[in-house]
Amino acid sequence: METQTTRKKNPPPLAAALPAAALLAAVFSLPAPGVPATYYVSPSGADAGPGTVTEPWRTIGKAATTLAPGDTVLIRAGTYAEQVQVAVSGMAGAEVTFAAYPGESPVLDGTGVVVSTGDLAGLFEVVQRSWVRVRGLRVQHAGPGELTAGFLVEDSSHVTVESCSTFDTVSSGIGVWGGSDVTLAGNDVAFACTGPMQESISVGGTTGFELRGNVVRDGPPMPAGKEGICIKDGASTGMVHHNQVSGLHEKVGLYFDAWDKHTFDIDVHGNRIWAIEGADGIALASEMGGLLENIRVHDNVSFDNGFYGISVGVNGTSPTHPMSGIVIVNNTAVGNGTTGWGGGITVYNPGASNVIVRNNVVNANAAFQIAVSADVPAGAVTVDHNLVHPFLGTEPDEIRGTDYVEADPLFVSAAAHDYHLLAASPAIDHGNRALAPTADADGLLRPQGAGVDLGAYECPAPLRLHVLAPCRIVDTRDLPEGPVAGPAIQPAGSADRAFVLTGGPCAVPSDARALSVNVTVTQPQAAGTVLVYPSGLELPTTGTVTFAAGRTRANNAVLGLSAAGEVQVHNTSGGTVHLIVDVNGSFR
Repeated sequence: METQTTRKKNPPPLAAALPAAALLAAVFSLPAPGVPATYYVSPSGADAGPGTVTEPWRTIGKAATTLAPGDTVLIRAGTYAEQVQVAVSGMAGAEVTFAAYPGESPVLDGTGVVVSTGDLAGLFEVVQRSWVRVRGLRVQHAGPGELTAGFLVEDSSHVTVESCSTFDTVSSGIGVWGGSDVTLAGNDVAFACTGPMQESISVGGTTGFELRGNVVRDGPPMPAGKEGICIKDGASTGMVHHNQVSGLHEKVGLYFDAWDKHTFDIDVHGNRIWAIEGADGIALASEMGGLLENIRVHDNVSFDNGFYGISVGVNGTSPTHPMSGIVIVNNTAVGNGTTGWGGGITVYNPGASNVIVRNNVVNANAAFQIAVSADVPAGAVTVDHNLVHPFLGTEPDEIRGTDYVEADPLFVSAAAHDYHLLAASPAIDHGNRALAPTADADGLLRPQGAGVDLGAYECPAPLRLHVLAPCRIVDTRDLPEGPVAGPAIQPAGSADRAFVLTGGPCAVPSDARALSVNVTVTQPQAAGTVLVYPSGLELPTTGTVTFAAGRTRANNAVLGLSAAGEVQVHNTSGGTVHLIVDVNGSFR
């Protein structure tokens, strides 16, 4: 991992640049946000124009210096050869938004572009800004500097990068440094780090971050290429969940490294990591002696990786590697050690304390299933209630722990990498409830039966249908706007909308795991499909209702719910639609 950089020589923030009296004057003279405007950019436009849909601007950079709080720029399909440096901020409730025009895929291409840089740089930069959202852009060929990323977010707050993609970047596809409250959601990062620095997605020194639903894949061949997702260097209070990392070479899939700073309070769950050639799926480290603390790794699936599924190791040159409060619970680690040697879960760091390895399924790994080094102090690691199969006994550090199961876990299909449990699995109901997650990798509540199941997936208990009096639970035509009312579902390229369906006006029981409903789409501006699915899961491939422009369509459906009783609604059409949901039963 390459983690230390010199910060760009940016101008100081306002508070540092102005004396107190001048700062107060500046703050109270800031203009109030006006009526939000929507502007347009197109390769056929002109920056001297008004930026309307019929007279769009030519460059994204024009929008980056023009937008006001609450404004949106919609970027038409085409290739834009420029570096974009966002020069404006939004405010709470009035983000500045850069988004692909619905149904189109604009490309920001760095081929031949001279990227202005001090040290850290990006083809699309958000530096010392706040309340900025970027959606649906593709960034490619970012370079040539070794610290040039696709997207760079530095010393900024309340920034969201979602549904974007990057390809062929010298440094990170997406790099986040400093600041707070940064969300990376649903991005696709491929062939990143062709140079020697950083990782495919890097988050350093940032507090209050969330990485969800991102795909990191297809790293460049050695000697290029770096780790997949790396959280490091003083990052804190964040979540890394439901990401997929695969196809990297000699570098870890998910890496959590304190470097030389206190790095803490990170929740890592629901991720799927596989085919990491010659390296680990998930690794925890303190390369330069910083404390890595309170890291919770649960409900992840790590399989077919070069060495270890999950490791607590001694990477780096520091003489000590302090870690504390490491919880590794309800994960599934299968088939790791594709180099010919390796295992499922390892604790090889004598500087680690208060480590718990519990309720995991560790199966068919090459040389061992669970290993704890002999030089780890007694009492520093608790290993209990894991399924260990087979126990090979050829490595001196291999252990079973206490209250273990040693039997075939009986997956739905190990050959197809479906590691859900069959109803006859010996992993069912064998877990320790202490520290067990309240939901599994699919969002299914734990426990389903008499006890907690082992591994990332809880085996669902049979559900019974309980009839409810017919009740309208969602109607986006209703005003005022609200959690189960308006506005309309937005077009393709917009963020999915979430609805909590338990409780509310229909008094749906809080323990409902699915609902029997009628879903109606009305007033659609364009043809398409809506997909309604449990929050936190991947977008399904089968739609709920398909419709034509201007036509009302309905369909009976059973909607699964997340642990919080929530569903997401995804609209594939190029226009808005209204959604009506009538409930008539709950599955509990």
